Amino acid sequence: RFRRRKNSHSRRGHRQRYTKVRIDKIAG
Repeated sequence: RFRRRKNSHSRRGHRQRYTKVRIDKIAG
């Protein structure tokens, strides 16, 4: 599930997406 995605040059919003995923995992 945590495979390397194409977000090498996408540092902006990387934290926002990570936070959403973490919240989803914790709430899951």
